[in-house]
Amino acid sequence: MTIALDPGAFTMRSLCRKRDELISRRCRSIATSIRESDARRRWLNFVKVPYLRAEDALVVPGSAAIEADELFDAVPRDLLPSGLIPIGDPVTRQTIAALVEGLLPWSEHRHEVCCFAQPGQRSGGADGDMSLERRRDFFARLIHLRGYRPVSLNPATALVLAEMGRWGFTGIGIALGAASCEITVVHLGNQIAQGRIARGGRWIDEQFALRARILRRDSSGEQVLDVEAARRRKESLTLKNVSDGDHRLVEGLYRNLIGELVEVLSETLVGRASMALLPQPLAIVCAGGPARIEGFRELLGAEIDRQALPVPVAGPDLVSDHEYAVARGCLIRAELEESTSTSPCTAGIRPRAEAALCSRSA
Repeated sequence: MTIALDPGAFTMRSLCRKRDELISRRCRSIATSIRESDARRRWLNFVKVPYLRAEDALVVPGSAAIEADELFDAVPRDLLPSGLIPIGDPVTRQTIAALVEGLLPWSEHRHEVCCFAQPGQRSGGADGDMSLERRRDFFARLIHLRGYRPVSLNPATALVLAEMGRWGFTGIGIALGAASCEITVVHLGNQIAQGRIARGGRWIDEQFALRARILRRDSSGEQVLDVEAARRRKESLTLKNVSDGDHRLVEGLYRNLIGELVEVLSETLVGRASMALLPQPLAIVCAGGPARIEGFRELLGAEIDRQALPVPVAGPDLVSDHEYAVARGCLIRAELEESTSTSPCTAGIRPRAEAALCSRSA
């Protein structure tokens, strides 16, 4: 058995390869807390909604939090705000651990690898990098407790492994997440450069809710931003043929994000002698929730042309499966790790990787 974990800030996913079968699991990276009472416990048990007990509250984790919101008007909260592990919040850490346990079955033997998606880090000791290190170490510990050897992988590099087999696993990966956007340049499956912006789809949703005044009341009667409603409203729109206020507002937010994304991509490519050795034009593959909106690819392509990247590129192309593209790339990396750890010969690595790529349609 080989397994991958994609602990995203919006959704957590796992993908398990057991012989010739692929098993996928997913849950939202949210939770909601409701005041504890005997009646509420009985009702949650009756409707079979899972929950954790924390002091005088019942914590409903994952996708079940949406049901709890409908039942008790309790606004769900993000478990990974900004994609990071909250410091000094043991309840949230316990909730995340419970979700990971549900996504990862116990390992079958001690050599099994679990590759998990981990945002990229810059060199140096910046506070953001320390937070990312804490995130990596936290998920690595959870994976180790399930009996696996954890291996981290940038989600953008995972995209290249999942989608660029026909280009020899060489190209540019752009993973657009809820909390951040990751960029990597990969040559023959090896990451040689990376870039990152610390905002993503959740920023668009929050700004849309704020500027369009998409509000709701929580269980205490306070008025708060309805970010989930803003996300659903955004996903019904398009970036093509922009007409009314909502369309213009969302397009402006996307232009802002894409402009910064291409600027960071340009900085990632410039001034590196190794780029001249890569086959050109470099293919680009994109995936993630923010990339699903109609017109995203055209808007990104126009911005790439406008900023004139220092290296010729082709594309960009969108993946056909946004949901599990990163997890598939992590699964391929896990297979490569197991191949190299069990045999000194690496001649069979590429066929195994391509088999994992093709298994999506099996």
